[in-house]
Amino acid sequence: MKPKPFELFCMYHLGVSPTFETRFYNVNSVARHYQVSVDTVQEWLAEYTMEAERFPHMDFNVAKAHGKVQGLALEGSIDEVQAFCASVFKDFVKKLDTFDVTRRYEDMDYEDLWDTKKK
Repeated sequence: MKPKPFELFCMYHLGVSPTFETRFYNVNSVARHYQVSVDTVQEWLAEYTMEAERFPHMDFNVAKAHGKVQGLALEGSIDEVQAFCASVFKDFVKKLDTFDVTRRYEDMDYEDLWDTKKK
């Protein structure tokens, strides 16, 4: 069964299962979950424009979102995790149009993932 974009985004990029529990997922574990090949998962990611290679070229910090949801899962409820994931996915979809192949990950300040210097 092919997942909807939100479900695939949560699982692959945020480490959140379809039941909104956190765990580590990579392309192999996602493929096992859906009982498909790794190539099929990669095709879905490309179809939904959410390949990992896109993120360094977007104004969207997936590492920050992943970290926040993992922390929230430790202290919050499943409803809070679900609401946060929905908010992050909505932001991701809005930021798709910021994709610029000339923008590189070096533009991201990985020493300040939480944007504390901007405040």
